[in-house]
Amino acid sequence: MVTDISAGGLVTLESLNRIELGEGGFAMTDKQRPSRWIPEKKTTWQDQLRTMYKLPVAFRLTRLPLIGKYLYRDIFVGDPETRNWIVPVNQVIQRGKSMALPLEVLTALFQRASRFKRSPVCICRQAFNCQTYPHGVACIWVGDRVPDMAPYWGEEITYEEALNHAKKAIGLGLVPTIIHDSTMVRLLAVCFCCDCCCDVRLGLKIGPKAFWDRVMAPPGVTPVVDESCNLCGACIEEGICHVMAISLGETKAEIDQDRCVACGRCAEVCSPRAITFQIDPEINVVEMLLSNIAERTDITPAASGA
Repeated sequence: MVTDISAGGLVTLESLNRIELGEGGFAMTDKQRPSRWIPEKKTTWQDQLRTMYKLPVAFRLTRLPLIGKYLYRDIFVGDPETRNWIVPVNQVIQRGKSMALPLEVLTALFQRASRFKRSPVCICRQAFNCQTYPHGVACIWVGDRVPDMAPYWGEEITYEEALNHAKKAIGLGLVPTIIHDSTMVRLLAVCFCCDCCCDVRLGLKIGPKAFWDRVMAPPGVTPVVDESCNLCGACIEEGICHVMAISLGETKAEIDQDRCVACGRCAEVCSPRAITFQIDPEINVVEMLLSNIAERTDITPAASGA
C-alpha cells in the first residue's frame, strides 16, 4: 500500500496554522531566497523532513482564491526560476538508432560534472513512507559546490559510482528528474522519482497551475498517439495526466504537446500501447538539454584560481 500524500479534504484555519510560515524553510521574507542545500544557518535532516511533511497542505493552500498565489510565491517550490526536466523512462520512448534516454542524458551530464554527492536516503520517500521503492536509492548532486552542502545531504562519490547509481535507479523504474532552482549556484540535482512520493509529481498533481510551467520535457521529445488507440479513455481518467494535456478526439486520443511534460503516466496505462514519446531525429536531444542546463548553472570544473 502506498501512502497517498495528495489526499486531505478541506483546507481549514487549523491546517493553515500548521504550515507555520516562517519556519521549516517555507517562508521567504527576504528578497534573497535561502538555500535548502547550502544553508546559512545550521539545519538538520529533521528540519528538512518537517518541510516535506508540510508540503501537501502547502500545495493545496496555494490553490485558494486570492491568497493562493501569494502563498505559492513564499514556499520553496514557488521559486519562479526553478526548472524541472523529466527524462522519460526507456519503456515509453520510441527510440532512434543512437538514442536511449534517459541513461544517455545522465552519462553526458555526469561526464561534464566536476564533483558528485549521493544522498543516503530519498527525502520524499522517507517523508511519505514509500512502500514501493527503496528509500536508499536517492538523489545525486553534481557541481563544484557539492562540498559546501549540508553534510546530511550525503557523501561525495566518483563518476563511476554516480553512473552505477543512476543505472540501478532506472532499472528499478524510477524516473530521472533534473532539478535546478535559483539558489543552486554551480550545483544541480538529479532525482530519481517515484509517482507516489516525488515532490515534483505532487506539485503537478495538487499544486497550482503556475507550477506546471516549472516542469518540462527534454527538448525534441514529443508524445505520439498512433492508430492503435481504441479510445478506451484510460489516459484521461482522473489522476493520470496531472497537467490535463490529453483529450479524446474523433478517432484517437490527442495530446497537447505544449502542455505535456513527458512524465509517461499516460503511456503506462495505455493497454494497446498507442502512446509513445518520439525523439526528433533532427534534434540532438542530449546536447540541447545540456545547453539549456548550462544557461542556468555551470557544473563543470572551475578554472584554476577561480
